[in-house]
Amino acid sequence: MGKDTAIQVLDGLMLGDASIGLSRGRSPHFCITLSAGADRDLRDAMLSYLRGIKDSLGLLGIEPCSGHPKAYVSFSKGRHYYAPTLRSHVSDFTVEQRCRWYANGVKIVPQDVIVTPLSLAYWYMCDGSSSYGAGSCVNTRLSTKAFSTSDIKLLKGLLGNLGIRIGYELHGKCTSAGDGIVITVKQDSIDRFMSVIKPHMQEPYLYKIKYREKACMRNTRVGLN
Repeated sequence: MGKDTAIQVLDGLMLGDASIGLSRGRSPHFCITLSAGADRDLRDAMLSYLRGIKDSLGLLGIEPCSGHPKAYVSFSKGRHYYAPTLRSHVSDFTVEQRCRWYANGVKIVPQDVIVTPLSLAYWYMCDGSSSYGAGSCVNTRLSTKAFSTSDIKLLKGLLGNLGIRIGYELHGKCTSAGDGIVITVKQDSIDRFMSVIKPHMQEPYLYKIKYREKACMRNTRVGLN
C-alpha cells in the first residue's frame, strides 16, 4: 500500500464517523471509535480491523497513541460494553487534515475529495447500513446527517462518477451544522454499489454486502412475495 491508497482509506473514514478533533492543547488528532457491545469476538475482530487502519495511517505520518488500538470498557446495568478505539498523536499531517475537513470547527466534505471504490468501502464500513426489504429490495444507507445540503450535492456527483445513483431521506437536524440528510442508494444501483465495494470490504463488516437477487430468493423462501 502506498500513500495514495492510504489517503483513500483516511478519506473514506472521515466521510464516516472518524474525526480529527482538538485535544485540550487545541492540537488536532485522528480518532475513530467503534461499538462492539458485549461481544468479545466482535471486539477482537474490530481491533484487528483498526490495526489495519493504523498501518495505513502510518504511511501518512500519523502515529497512534500508546497501546492503540485498544478497547475501552464501560459498564451499565451490570454488563460491560466494548468500544474499540484508534487515536493518534498530533502530527503535521493531522494539522493539515484538520484544516481540510473542518471549516470554522464544523466538519465538511472537502472540495478536493475523490470517492474511489476503496474510500467508498471504508465509508460504508464506518457509517453505512443495509437491510432486506420486500421483494428484491435492499435498503442501503450512508449516514450523512451531520453534513450540509451542499456537501450532499457534492457527494451525489462523486458517487455518480462511480455509476451509483442515490436518493435522500430527511431525518431532521442531528447537530447545529448538519441538515439531517441521509443518503440512500437507489434500487437500480444496489448491485453496482455492492460490486464496487466488495473487493475492499473486511471483517467484521462483510455482512453489510447484500444483493437484490439474494434478497428476492430470501423473501421467496419466507413467503414475502
